[in-house]
Amino acid sequence: MNDEDRFHLPPDLFIDESQIFPLSENLPSSAWHVTQKMKELHSRGVDGSGVKVAVNDTAGQADHPFLPKQLEGKDFTNSRYGLRDTHGHGTHCQGIVISVAPKANLITAKVLGDSGSGSTAGINAGRVWAAKQGADVISESLGDGGGPPVSADLAAYDQAYAAGTSICCAALGNAGYNGGNTIGRPGSYSLHNHGIAAIQSDWRTISGFSSGGPQARFSAPGSGIVSCKPGGGWVLMSGTSMATPWQAGLYALFISWRRSLGFQDMHGPKEWSDFFIDNNLLVDLGKPGWDPRYGNGLVDVTKSFDFLLDKTSI
Repeated sequence: MNDEDRFHLPPDLFIDESQIFPLSENLPSSAWHVTQKMKELHSRGVDGSGVKVAVNDTAGQADHPFLPKQLEGKDFTNSRYGLRDTHGHGTHCQGIVISVAPKANLITAKVLGDSGSGSTAGINAGRVWAAKQGADVISESLGDGGGPPVSADLAAYDQAYAAGTSICCAALGNAGYNGGNTIGRPGSYSLHNHGIAAIQSDWRTISGFSSGGPQARFSAPGSGIVSCKPGGGWVLMSGTSMATPWQAGLYALFISWRRSLGFQDMHGPKEWSDFFIDNNLLVDLGKPGWDPRYGNGLVDVTKSFDFLLDKTSI
């Protein structure tokens, strides 16, 4: 793969333009991916305060009333529109982060252009740049058709972690599963990020489009997700692209709350995975144990924050 090879939005992503919700500052009640328990946590101050989340995508529409002003932004695509999101994917992903972690701060590297594609060089540069801006979490809802690891990609992850990023998340892809490995890069870089699968609104069933394979790490809500639309209002989208910023927002909740309790940040995918697995904070989905479609399962929000709220348990 060279600098001219392209990464794209996962191909089975759909936007249901027939279901546009009116402009509002409040998330619609149909947003199933934000549970009552999560809203209770927000009211108790478990809200992502002080955490910086980078959504490296098609940029974001900062004038949407639901989204906070972005701390930093940079275009890596040479778009004539600059940081304006003319596609909608990045705005939707940013809205998911803020719905899960409403007080998180946003950073955006525009690494996917107005058509939804971007170069590997731009994506890697955006990852490193975001980390140097102080991103605690980096969310990348993009991918290619898969293949062996590329040294430049891995080096960019190493630089991001060296700059202080706590965890990177990546979409597994929307190629479905045929018993083999359908995960694209960078979701396949399991030693360098958490690859996220998509589940449905019953909180248990894998989405049919969700890719699978040996690098699957965790599952998160990804089917029929209501979030921000450029220009205002709300729209439904589905994909592992939606599951990834949900997971990123969840990590922002953990980081902010652990900091408030005086604990050091976790660093890198292994430390995060070990935390969830060793403390039995996961809902096991699919076959018992790790599964190529669900990974290690879904982070149990209720159990996790009951665990953290008991300050003597950690």
